[in-house]
Amino acid sequence: MIPCLRRITVCLLLMLPLCVAAEHYIWKHLDTRVGLASSYVKTMAEDGQGFVWIGTEEGLHRWDGYSLLTFNTQNSDISSNEINTLLYIPETDQMYIGTAQDNINVLDLRTRQFHNFQGDDRILSPGIVHLSRAADGGIWITAYSYGVQHYDFVNDEFKNYDSRELEGLYEPNWVVADDGNGSLYVGHVKDGMSIINLRTNTVRNFKHSDADPTSIPSNSVNDICFIVVNLRLYISQAE
Repeated sequence: MIPCLRRITVCLLLMLPLCVAAEHYIWKHLDTRVGLASSYVKTMAEDGQGFVWIGTEEGLHRWDGYSLLTFNTQNSDISSNEINTLLYIPETDQMYIGTAQDNINVLDLRTRQFHNFQGDDRILSPGIVHLSRAADGGIWITAYSYGVQHYDFVNDEFKNYDSRELEGLYEPNWVVADDGNGSLYVGHVKDGMSIINLRTNTVRNFKHSDADPTSIPSNSVNDICFIVVNLRLYISQAE
């Protein structure tokens, strides 16, 4: 099983205004007592109808505000119960599902049919830790062990960005983020953060150095977020 740093509890926050000057907050917990397959939740996503999808160590769930619908290897064609990452694609009304050891599944939300990439040797690694949109409309696939791929789902084409293709790029990885200006930021498990120039296919790496107080604080980068308003980059790191 691929390690994951994100352990979260699923809660619903119901805000009920009691008066003009005060608000009361009620937390409703979704856990195994109401049908969640596992309390180890790794990822969540919202689809075009407002349903919340929850990926756990033991299956995939859809929450409609009242009840949970469960998908697992016993009742569907999903390839694995160990869900690492979810990405909703509104153009096709599909949910992309990255699993810990069994590649990518694609769920058609209209038909509830699964398609998976098992056996597709174009995928660099079956251990998928992160899925995100590319600036050009494609999908970035982050594999824990073997680099990053760009997937053009319209034309069913892959382009690889890994240490075999790009000098100076490290592995394993946690996450990537596309800045929309031709740069891809890659958060590594133990080698800091790299920036891939997608136009020139060159790499610049940033690592922590005890001798440099202005260097990156940690060499494990597990999340990256761009704040467009003030042109800042925020990263989440493990100590």
